Parts: sequence; structure tokens; C-alpha cells
Amino acid sequence: MLFEPIDTGKRPKISVILGVKNEYPVILGTLMSFVEELEFWEYPYELIVVDNASNDLTPYILKDKLRRWVREKILKVVQYNDRDANVTVRNVGAKHADGELLVLGDGHLSVATGTIHGMAQWWLRKGKMGFIHPAIHIWGDTRDIKCYGYLERLRERFWGNLSRAIPQEAIRNGVQLPHRCILASHCCCMSGADEFKKFGGYIEGLRCYGGGEMSTLKWWLLGSEVWMYAPGLIRHAFGVNAKMRTLSKNKRFRNLVQFEDGTQRHDGKEGDKYIHYSRGYNWTNDQFHHNFMLAAYILGGYEWLQQRYAAYWEMRKGNARYLADLKQMRNEVLMEGRKQREFMEANQVMTLDELLEKKPWEKYDDLEPG
Repeated sequence: MLFEPIDTGKRPKISVILGVKNEYPVILGTLMSFVEELEFWEYPYELIVVDNASNDLTPYILKDKLRRWVREKILKVVQYNDRDANVTVRNVGAKHADGELLVLGDGHLSVATGTIHGMAQWWLRKGKMGFIHPAIHIWGDTRDIKCYGYLERLRERFWGNLSRAIPQEAIRNGVQLPHRCILASHCCCMSGADEFKKFGGYIEGLRCYGGGEMSTLKWWLLGSEVWMYAPGLIRHAFGVNAKMRTLSKNKRFRNLVQFEDGTQRHDGKEGDKYIHYSRGYNWTNDQFHHNFMLAAYILGGYEWLQQRYAAYWEMRKGNARYLADLKQMRNEVLMEGRKQREFMEANQVMTLDELLEKKPWEKYDDLEPG
């Protein structure tokens, strides 16, 4: 490990919560990766797998193969079949957690040595507060990403611009320090259990995919902070239901893709076969925008909802065919998010507009090695 975290000597119990859907056997490697990290640094821990309506017998196989862990209450397997939740299944897992610290992750991860330990020690040093992300490695990319945060354009798009850069102010003698960020990817993150439950966890009502990252803004709005633990690293693990697909037309992929001929590239022409990784979630563009409208309303209020509504309408280029559906979606968001919006109004220490004006994440004078 190139970066040695400062050790407080304390070892709070950690509850690792992993949401899965059709991720056997990859989930086994994920569990072992966390166990190796936690046992090496001598943390008390528990593992909570929340199965989101798998049809590959994932929960039953886990209970059978890891029956000693189940008997000794090291592993809890929780079933959630209400809907495709993807991220908010972590809220379900938190209700079953006994740990002081929650590690909330996907079921297809590999933990770099010292990452969870460093994040836990940083959380302790910061007064047991804050939502903490490690750096991540993106599927199919050619290099590790040392920062994966979102910057600006929240007003225009509400999910902002993706940035792989780390602020120069957060680098000391070439070492990347833990630093504040407005929000970040949540493939794996950490929060104190008390704070997570007090803040209501992830935004409820999110449909299958998209919008979960915005939940971390609650920590800023409710008086806490969001941190990027840059020295750590979580890698996505490949192998989740790999299937060979055929391109129906020319396409350029955002990340490198493995093709049948063994090459990895960004583009493919019609007829090319490529490996596609899927967990079996079915989602649509409408679900994606529903989630961001819901998050905009809960975190920012009606004006932010209208802004997101108008942007989506513009993307549809005013096509009257979608007008009724879009209005219905907005009405559903107002119904679903009302109680959470009331909670935010009653408890927030600043509004979303004030947050974007003050930019408290742009504070570097107190940064120190982790």
C-alpha cells in the first residue's frame, strides 16, 4: 500500500451491505474481498446481502454454501421482491444492520488493500460524520480512476458533469489526499449507521436505475459533509452474467468493450459481436428521468422539479405524444416525494441553491494525510 492511513487504534463494528440481483458466483468474490480487508485490520463485522428478486437462486445458494457464516450470524441474507430497487435496497439492509459503520456497495466489487480501513479511520477522525467514497475503477477502462465526482451543471441538468480529475489543492507532494466533494459515484461508500438512519438513507421511490448518487447531497443539506477518500480504491469485478450480443448498427461505447475477436475498443460496426454484462435489471429512459425529477423535488423543491421537467420536455423536443406521460410522471413524483420533501424542509440547514452558491466542498486549507 502506497498510502498509510493514520490509525486511531479504534475498530468500530462494520456492516457491509451489498445489493445483488443475479450476481452468483461473482458475489462470492466480493464477500471474500471484504472479509480479507476487514479481518486483516481486525475489525468486527457482519455481511448483509440484500437480494433484489434474483431468478438465479442467488440467496439460496449463498445460504447453502456459507451456512456456517449464516449460523454464526456473520452473514445475513435478506430478500426484497417489492420492485427493482438497485440502490434503495441498501436502505433495506441498513434496517438489519448492527454495525456502527455501514459500507454500502454493489455485489461485484474488489477492495484494494487498506481502503475500508482508511475510510473508517478517516470517519473516526472527522467526528463520526460524513458520507465517504473511495476512488473507483470503471468497468472496461484502461486505468484506475483516482476521483470520480460530479461537478457543476447541477442547475442545468441536475446530475452535473462527470469529472475524473482531482483538485490540485488536494495533492500534497504528489500524494492524493482525502478531500471534500459535492457528490460522487456510489458503487461503494461509507456512512455512520446513526447518521444514515437519521438522514433517511437513500431517496426512497427511486426506480431501477439512476439518481441514487443525488442522495448524497442530503448530507450537505442536513449539516454533514461528503468526502472522497482518494487514497483508497474499489474496482468493479467483471463476470456478471456475461452474454454475447450482436450490434444492430454502428455504435461508439463510452468505455472499452470486449469484442468476440479478442480486441478491446470503443467502437463497433453493425454485425460485430461483443460481450455484454447484465444483472437482469430492466430499465427505461423514462425511469431514469423519473428518478432525477424525484431527487430534484425532494432535495430542491418544486422549482427544481419544474426545471428538470422542462429539461426533459426539451429533450423530447416538445413531442405532444409524450406530454400526457410526462405530466403523469411529474404528478407521481409530487405524490411519492411529498413526505421526504417535508422532512428536508424541516431539517435542512441550507437549501440546494445556497449549497451551490457557498460551495463548501471547495475547502482545502484543513486537508491532511489520511
